[in-house]
Amino acid sequence: MTSAVRAVSPSLAEACQDGFELLETGRGWAALNCLIPQLERVVRLVARKIGSDVARRAPGGGLRWASLDEMLADPGVSRALEPRLATALKWLFVDPYGPNYRNDVAHGAADPEGDWSGPAMLTALAILSVARRLKDLSA
Repeated sequence: MTSAVRAVSPSLAEACQDGFELLETGRGWAALNCLIPQLERVVRLVARKIGSDVARRAPGGGLRWASLDEMLADPGVSRALEPRLATALKWLFVDPYGPNYRNDVAHGAADPEGDWSGPAMLTALAILSVARRLKDLSA
């Protein structure tokens, strides 16, 4: 998996490597915690590639990063990812009526005692899928 991502972005591959290795050794919870931020990062790379704004005005002034759900709601990002992939990412990682893996992990709501190998594998596959779209955009 690292080699496949490296073909698109060496720095993304470096950031994903520990998560991919943790997944391969059956440490799903740790892998998920490594990989979820990288999924958001690769979506941000796609958004930048197509010229979408990846920052938002913060309520108190200044800028903040656009959240994963904000980027996935961007019609340009959805087209670049292909709508079915964008919809799947929304459902898996940010939709409050879906599994919501990103928010559950990021906000400490998920129980680390559970079996997280499946969600970690889905996250790895999502990274590979988005990286493929990024490579297509770069061609």
